[in-house]
Amino acid sequence: MYGFTSHVYDVFLSMDWSNFYKGVISPCSMSSEDPIQLLNNLVEANKGKIMEKMKNVNKVYQFQGTNLEAFYVQIKDGAVTIVKGTHPSPNLAVSISRDNLVKLIKGELDPISAFFKGLLMITKGNPMEAMDLVNILK
Repeated sequence: MYGFTSHVYDVFLSMDWSNFYKGVISPCSMSSEDPIQLLNNLVEANKGKIMEKMKNVNKVYQFQGTNLEAFYVQIKDGAVTIVKGTHPSPNLAVSISRDNLVKLIKGELDPISAFFKGLLMITKGNPMEAMDLVNILK
């Protein structure tokens, strides 16, 4: 168990989270605290970069949690779609509160700390599946 936990920790530590939201849209200029809208803004602002990085990726990431309307992020051949509801077979499912997801998107919450404090939990799938999602958020 320690080896797996250690490996997950190493993966999260290796990610560059410092520019998670920096330079895309200033958190101060956001008119909505809706995580779906914040993610849509992020995807729209980085559409070209995402299309290039994700051109061969086909994955679904489910988000749900306290005070959070369930939604999923679908990446298919470079296109990113954010859909309200529950996907029948996501590659990865994440449980996080609405407030913590907003903080995460805005760069106010470190994902590594959130994961190890239990604020962000992977409820289905391999944590390594998160790497493609991280590429969108960079």
